[in-house]
Amino acid sequence: MAISDNNKKETPFSSKHFRDHNKMDALLNSFIGLIDFIGNVSTKIHNLKDKEEIFRVLRQEFINSKDYGMSLFLLTDNETKLKIVAISIKDQYIKLGSKIIGVGLEDYRIDLSKSATYRRVIEQGDTFYVDVFDTVSELFPNKIAEPLLRLLLRNKKLRVLTPLIQQGKIIGVFSLSPVSDFGNYLIPSVKNFASHISNALELTDEHAKLVKIQKELLIKNHAVESATIAIGITNLKGEITYVNKSCVKMWGYESEEEIIGRRLSEFFQEEKRVFRVIKNVKEKGFDSGEDIGKRKDGSLFDVIFSANIIKDDSGQPVSMMGSFIDITEKKKIEKEMLYRSHHDQLTGLYNRFFIEEEIKRLDIDRQLPISIIIGDVNGLKLTNDRLGHQKGDELLKKMAEILKNVSREEDVVGRWGGDEFLLLLPRTNENIAREICCSIKNACGGSVKIDIPLSIALGEATKTDSNQNLQDIIIKAEERMYANKLLNKNSIRNSLLSALQTTLNEKSSETQKHTQYLKILALSLGRHMRLSNSELDLLELLATLHDIGKLAVARHIIVKPNRLSPDEWVEIKRHPEIGYRIVKLLPELISVAEAVRAHHEWWNGDGYPHGLKQEEIPLISRIIAVVDAYEVMVYGKRSYTQNVTSEQALHELQKYAGSQFDPEIVRVFIEMVKQGKEKLVIE
Repeated sequence: MAISDNNKKETPFSSKHFRDHNKMDALLNSFIGLIDFIGNVSTKIHNLKDKEEIFRVLRQEFINSKDYGMSLFLLTDNETKLKIVAISIKDQYIKLGSKIIGVGLEDYRIDLSKSATYRRVIEQGDTFYVDVFDTVSELFPNKIAEPLLRLLLRNKKLRVLTPLIQQGKIIGVFSLSPVSDFGNYLIPSVKNFASHISNALELTDEHAKLVKIQKELLIKNHAVESATIAIGITNLKGEITYVNKSCVKMWGYESEEEIIGRRLSEFFQEEKRVFRVIKNVKEKGFDSGEDIGKRKDGSLFDVIFSANIIKDDSGQPVSMMGSFIDITEKKKIEKEMLYRSHHDQLTGLYNRFFIEEEIKRLDIDRQLPISIIIGDVNGLKLTNDRLGHQKGDELLKKMAEILKNVSREEDVVGRWGGDEFLLLLPRTNENIAREICCSIKNACGGSVKIDIPLSIALGEATKTDSNQNLQDIIIKAEERMYANKLLNKNSIRNSLLSALQTTLNEKSSETQKHTQYLKILALSLGRHMRLSNSELDLLELLATLHDIGKLAVARHIIVKPNRLSPDEWVEIKRHPEIGYRIVKLLPELISVAEAVRAHHEWWNGDGYPHGLKQEEIPLISRIIAVVDAYEVMVYGKRSYTQNVTSEQALHELQKYAGSQFDPEIVRVFIEMVKQGKEKLVIE
C-alpha cells in the first residue's frame, strides 16, 4: 500500500504548471470552490448542540456537493479501534457495501493494528495524501469488486487524512477526497476544517456537561424543598416566640430555649435588612428573598426566606411567621456551573463563549477605542509530539498565567481556540495595545522555560470608529498574528513561507540576495517611520512575497541579459495580479494579498495593474516600491544597466517623487540613508 509523503509531493502550483494559464485558472477556481465549501460547512456545524446532528449535516453536505467525499472515524473506548460515524455515501450504496462486507457500517470497527495508514495518523498525528482504493482495501478485509468501489467513490483517486484533536489529544481521523490534486496547499485547509469539526464536537460535550449539572442542580433543589423546613414565629417587635427543631438545627443550637426570646435580627449578618423585612411584612402582609444567616459558632450560610403576617380572629396582626431554607449548597453549585460555563477548564481563563458575549456587550461607543490582541503559542505541536500532551498543557497554562499577569483589571483575557488566546481591551488605543504586546513578549522571554523556549505570535488591531465592525477588527488582528507566526523560524507555518521562497529562488539566482537586501531596507525604513510591530511583520512578508507572481513568468524572461521586448513586458506585468491570486488562496498570507498586487502601482496612477494612486495604494506597497527601486539601482545586478552610487540613486528617487513614488516616503528614506542607518545594517 502506498502512502504519499506530503513533504516530497510535487505541488500543483509549482512553476511548470503555470505555463498553461487555462489549467492554472481552472485549478485555482476549483481550489477556491473547495475552500468556500468547507468554510460554509464549518459555519453550519458550529452551533449544533448534538453530535449526531453534526455527523448528519457533514454527511448530507458532502453528499449534496457531488464533488467531494468525506469520512469521519472516532476512536473507541479502548483506543485500539476506529468506528465510522459519518461517510458521504448514499444509503442504498451503504446497504450494498454492508451486505458485501457482512456487517453494517455503523457496527464495523477498524483494527488499528492491521491498518498502517490510520495507525500513522493516530500515533504520529500526521496529515497526508493516500490512494483511495489502497485505504478501502486496507479498511475492509473482504475484497469488494473494483466496479463497486468506483461507483461509490466516482472519480476521486486521492484523499487527505488528518487527525481530529481535542485539548491536545487525538480522538479520531477525518478524511477528505477532492476531485483535483491540490498538493500541499490543501493540507492546511483540511487540518483547519478538521479543527472546526473537533471544536464543534467539543462544544457538544461541554453542552452535555452543563445539562448534567443543571439536572443535578434540579435534583438537589427538589431534595432541599422536600426536606423539613425551618419555621420560626416572632411577635410584632421581631422577638422570637417559637422555633421548630429544623430551625434550631439550621442555626446550630442545641435547644429551642437558646433561641426563644431573642431578636430575629441577631441570627442574620445584616440587622438592618431584617428590620426592613419586618416593616414590609407589617405593611404589606408578606415578604421574601435571600439573606445571609449567622449560626451560633459565627459561621455564615445562604438562606432563602418567606415571611407572612399572622392575624387573630378579628383580623388584627398579632405575630409573624417565617420559613427558612439553607441554600448554601445550591449557591455553590450555581457558582460552579456559572464558572464552568464561562471559563476554559485547562487554563482557567475565560472561554470563547464568554468572550463572544463580552464582545457584544462592550462593542459600544463609550468603550472606544477598543483593541483586540490575538496570540498563537509557538511550539505547542512540537511540545506535544516530543514531550507529550501533559507538557503541552503546561505550556498553555504558563502562557495563560503570563497573559493574566500582564493584562489589566478591565481587560478580558481568554482562550480563543486550541493554542490561541484573545485579549479584549476596552478604552485602549493602538499605542497601549502595542505596549501590552511588548510586555507579553518580554514576560515570555523572562519566564521559566518548559523544556522549549516559551513564545507567542501576536497580532493587534483597534476599533476607533463606531462605524467599524468589531468582527473585522478581530479578523485584522488574526491576520497580523498569522503574519507574525510565519516569520517565526520555529513555527510550523514558517515552512510554508520557506517553500514559497525556495520555489521563487529557483527562477532566478539573484532573487534570494535581492529579497534579503530588500527586507533589511524595508524594515529599516519601517522602523524609521515608526510602524507598529504588526505592520513591520506585514512589511517583511511583502518584501519576501512581492515577486511571487513571477512563478508564472517564463524563466528566460526573468533572467534575460538585455532589455525586454514589448511582448515580454506585457508578460512580466502580469506577475502582481498572479501573485495576488496565489497569496489569496493561502489563509496564512491573505493579509498581504492586496499589497502584493499593488507593489507596482504609481503615486500618480500610472502604474499597474489597476492604476491606483496615492493613498489608494497600501502603505507597505508604497514603501516596497521605494526600497525596491533603490536596491536595484545600488545593489542589483542587471547586465543591461550599471549599478549607481547611493547618492545617484537617491537623486533618481527624488526625481520621481510625486509621480512614481510617495513623496513623503522618499523624503523619510533619503533622510534615513543620509544618516547612514541602512549602510550599517547591510554591511
